[in-house]
Amino acid sequence: MNTNQELRQASVRAVTGTAYTYNGDWMALFDMEGIAAGPFNQRFLAWINARLSSAYTELNGAKAAFAAAEGVDRFADIGVFVATSGPDVTAPILSSPSDTATTSGTTGSGFVYTNEADGTLYWVVSTSATAPSKAQVKAGQTHTGAAATDSGSQAVTMLGVQPISGGFTGLTSETTYYAHYMHEDSDGNQSDVSSADGFTTPDVTAPVLSSPVDTATGDTTGEGTVSTTEDNGTLYYVVSYYLTAPSAAQIIAGLEYNGDAAPLAGSQAVTTTGTQTVTFEGLSGATLYYAYFVHVDSVANISNVASGDGFTPGATALIGTPLGSYYPYTYGTGTIVSGGGSDPDDTLLLLL
Repeated sequence: MNTNQELRQASVRAVTGTAYTYNGDWMALFDMEGIAAGPFNQRFLAWINARLSSAYTELNGAKAAFAAAEGVDRFADIGVFVATSGPDVTAPILSSPSDTATTSGTTGSGFVYTNEADGTLYWVVSTSATAPSKAQVKAGQTHTGAAATDSGSQAVTMLGVQPISGGFTGLTSETTYYAHYMHEDSDGNQSDVSSADGFTTPDVTAPVLSSPVDTATGDTTGEGTVSTTEDNGTLYYVVSYYLTAPSAAQIIAGLEYNGDAAPLAGSQAVTTTGTQTVTFEGLSGATLYYAYFVHVDSVANISNVASGDGFTPGATALIGTPLGSYYPYTYGTGTIVSGGGSDPDDTLLLLL
């Protein structure tokens, strides 16, 4: 059984037609390939660099790269190989493809390993796990022929890991994407398409609150409604004495705009989009309040602050009540149309 060294020598002799010593056959190959005269190791290094289109400066590293290009771990593991440095017909081999979301929600990063040190790496990012063809990756297309969400190419100048320069851009938050890679070497040999496992961009979109309303429902109670665009997370609210709105952080903490504790504060889960209804209890009658809302979704995106127009518990409790039944007005005719409450000092607007 021939050793790997004997198989390598036979591969060289198949090109040179010589029958010298091991080193002598290699020197004949160097002559055929136009490698400048010099010591064996110097010429061997120059031959590998010419073969790989590389620029190694020491032989051990060059031999390791040559071994990797031949698909083995060490130069000593190379047996039969194509000794001529004529037209390269060996395609690169890609491995360990990766794709990862970044925190921005619209970008990602990726890399892939290759065993050749020349040519161009092409890549596409698609919402489909189905790999495009080699030609489609090179053209920046998905497997359907449509334009990929993102695509690009970059020069390959060394073996090993190829990080995607600039990453993946133009993505949409809360969307799953897959990166597909293809390496074409300088002789036009194309690797198989190598596809990563996929990644999902994070949710970075805050809920939007609209149509805030606050209303008195009794002497010490009220109700607030507000509409939201998301169906998850928590709605926070405060009932305030002040027309000046608190910040979102203050509402979450149950505070007024000035840092004082709000008269009433609370929160409730959000499970649907649209109108959210909150009940206010334990308020003081004949007191003007303002309701403020903020929605924090399940990944901590914070909405705008929504502000009600203000309400006064008790101020509408007796609207429509005949005047003669309202203490201390035990006599008279007419109907209360605004104001009122349980306090005899309340201001009333009468319709006579």
